[in-house]
Amino acid sequence: MGILLANWLISKQGELKKYDGLDLIGLGLMAASAIQQIGVVMAGGGQQFGWKSVQIPKELLGALFFLLSFVWLWRLEREYRTFTWYRYRRTQARSGFIYGAYHFLFGCVVIGLSLVPKLDLVNLLTGVGLTLIGVFFIYWRSGRTITHDVKSLIRKS
Repeated sequence: MGILLANWLISKQGELKKYDGLDLIGLGLMAASAIQQIGVVMAGGGQQFGWKSVQIPKELLGALFFLLSFVWLWRLEREYRTFTWYRYRRTQARSGFIYGAYHFLFGCVVIGLSLVPKLDLVNLLTGVGLTLIGVFFIYWRSGRTITHDVKSLIRKS
């Protein structure tokens, strides 16, 4: 909450656009999540799962997926402005895509981690919620409308 408050205060001063700041926050939080998961493993905490002879810390798997998600977001940051579906009737894409993608990917990782070694219903629901927030945020920032998209689908069929 403190990061979001700081982003809001900085954007009020005009030093940074609100959604540009959210994109930076999304990148930073994904990297921080990977580092946090590695810290849990190094501290000796966490859950083990695997087969009889090979046990893997669940958090190490989480760190790997958060790191891969960070790398993917970093690459997307340079490319998402070229997605025609995201620009939707505009010459330039709006900021905020990376922040929405952060929520989507973070939620997907949480969903995956909630399934091992046994089902964790609270984390599963949290992951589903975060994933849906990410999808809605990306759709909202794209400028598209549901009514226009439905009309387009009806015309095509």
